[in-house]
Amino acid sequence: MGAPKVMLAREGGHTTHFVTTDSWGNVLAWTTTIEDVWGSGILVPGYGFMLNNEMTAFNFTPGGANELQPMKRPRSSMVPTILFKHGKPWMATGSPGGPTIITTTMQVIMNVIDHDMTIQEAVDAPRIFSGWYPWVSWEEGISEEVRNELTGLFKYEFDAAPGPLGSAQSLVIDLHTGRVFAAADPRRDGTVIYVKDGWHKSPQHKW
Repeated sequence: MGAPKVMLAREGGHTTHFVTTDSWGNVLAWTTTIEDVWGSGILVPGYGFMLNNEMTAFNFTPGGANELQPMKRPRSSMVPTILFKHGKPWMATGSPGGPTIITTTMQVIMNVIDHDMTIQEAVDAPRIFSGWYPWVSWEEGISEEVRNELTGLFKYEFDAAPGPLGSAQSLVIDLHTGRVFAAADPRRDGTVIYVKDGWHKSPQHKW
């Protein structure tokens, strides 16, 4: 049923995401990818970065959004995201992870807004991904009770073992004080860098 399970291979490390803000309140969410090892193999002369190989996003199976066709650019799942409150940037997030990017970003946002987590709690919380029904990838922390309940309700088939999903480097700005609260995702190498007094990694009040 659906796509073969081999399509749910673990995400690679060829996409990078980061967020930043400055003392004027400008916010940047940046996701960039070379798609595969060394990308296209072409280095831009004089600039030192590789061109990507997004051609691998094409799908040879007819009927899909990325069905191989002439003069067509494949769709990508990158969603660097900035949320606004009262017209001002308030939260920035995003993630690498290929097909898991959109759900990873959504879960971080939901954790902050709907579950009243700090930005670090939202990033650290376990994630789940279902891209090709009935198969589901999951992280350690999604309990067996929850997995069994979802299996009973929707006939999902969970991966035999958990594995990391994404790397959602993120930040939240307290619009009342201007303080910035940033979160480094422990799933991949990353850190929080502060270059201004008044920036804080923790604690952050719940939203």
